[in-house]
Amino acid sequence: CKLFGHDCQRQGFEKQLRSPASALPSMSERHQNVDLEMLFRSAKDRKSIDKERVRLDEQVVNCLRCLAMDAVQKANSGHPGTPMAMAPVAYAVWARFLRYDPDAPLWPNRDRFVLSMGHASMLLYGMLHVAGVKDADRETGETKDCLAITMEDIKSFRQSASKCPGHPEYGWTAGIETTTGPLGAGISTSVGMAIASKWLAATF
Repeated sequence: CKLFGHDCQRQGFEKQLRSPASALPSMSERHQNVDLEMLFRSAKDRKSIDKERVRLDEQVVNCLRCLAMDAVQKANSGHPGTPMAMAPVAYAVWARFLRYDPDAPLWPNRDRFVLSMGHASMLLYGMLHVAGVKDADRETGETKDCLAITMEDIKSFRQSASKCPGHPEYGWTAGIETTTGPLGAGISTSVGMAIASKWLAATF
């Protein structure tokens, strides 16, 4: 599971997760990718699913889990359990539902991903790295030609001045939508963001 020796085959995973603003699918098209009825099918029916697609999905999920394990182990601090357990959920959200452009992390019409669990922050940092989200200047809005979270950043997880602090900090790392600390604060923050988004759409 040691992934620090290479870049986690990020280029291949990035293609799986990429959703450029110029070619975003509609809600109905994105829902076609999620076969909820599969949960209720028999084992015989499940044999007909695209095994190659499942294999690629599992590869990304395992990559996220390994990044969490290795980063926490190297820092000798943090909690790997939640990022490992929630990796399939986070991947499903980013790959199937989230509307975002990794080349434009400050795109105004993007979906905001709020993770109000500081102890699971490595899951968010891993997703930003694997998805290939670019770095950006918060003041000018200019996108930089480098990743928001590099492998070196992940190696310095929970260290002083790291772009991967123990609790995500808004404005410190591109792709982090809000500073999170107290458990449950993400609910109120997310509701506020949703209201603001509706107002923005209705006004402009």
